[in-house]
Amino acid sequence: MAWRFEPTMVVVLVVLMLILLATDWRQLIGFAGLGVDALERQCQILSLR
Repeated sequence: MAWRFEPTMVVVLVVLMLILLATDWRQLIGFAGLGVDALERQCQILSLR
């Protein structure tokens, strides 16, 4: 399946890049840490059942 050049994908990538540049890296790492903690908690809850 050949990858087609889609304008929507380019727009999404540009927006993501702008968000990354605008966001403070420490804040971003904090969000990532919270996400990992939430995932681990969810896994523990699922494994208890």
